[in-house]
Amino acid sequence: LTTGKFEKIFNYPYFNEFLIKYNGDIKNINKVLMENNFIPPLIVSSLYPDNDLKQTLLFAVTEISSRDEMNLITSLFSQ
Repeated sequence: LTTGKFEKIFNYPYFNEFLIKYNGDIKNINKVLMENNFIPPLIVSSLYPDNDLKQTLLFAVTEISSRDEMNLITSLFSQ
């Protein structure tokens, strides 16, 4: 969120999954994640074409994700 590229959509508690709006090229961020062996987030507008959900991604993070992997994803998003 601090990069300015992302913004919260809903203010709610979450466990493993969360929605976030990306202010950039969604297809490019998914491409970058796949090139780095990460499963990219779901592009919500592909299922729900509502304008309120445009540029919205559904991320899932579990205990399988290591701190190093999360740091790598964060650095990829900061580029």
